[in-house]
Amino acid sequence: MLTTLNGSNISSDEGIVDRVSRRRQEAEGRRQEAGGRRQEVGGRRQEVGGRRQEAEGRRQKAGGRRQEAEGRRQEAVPMKNFFHHHA
Repeated sequence: MLTTLNGSNISSDEGIVDRVSRRRQEAEGRRQEAGGRRQEVGGRRQEVGGRRQEAEGRRQKAGGRRQEAEGRRQEAVPMKNFFHHHA
C-alpha cells in the first residue's frame, strides 16, 4: 500500500498510474523546456530582424535626403526657365 500526501491509502495499481502520470508530466516539462529554448532562438531572430529594420530606417533617411536634394534642384529649375522666358 502507498500513502498519498493526504494520508489516504491507495492500491498498488493506482500507485503505478500515479508513477506513469508523473513520468508523463516530466516528459511534458522537458518538452516545454525545449519549446522555451526554441522561443529564445526565435527572440534572437527577432532581434536580428530589428537590426535589419534599423538599417532599412537609415536607408530611408538617406533616401529622404536625396529627395530633399532633388526637390531643391526642381525648385531651382523653374526659376531658370522663368528668366529665360522673360529675358
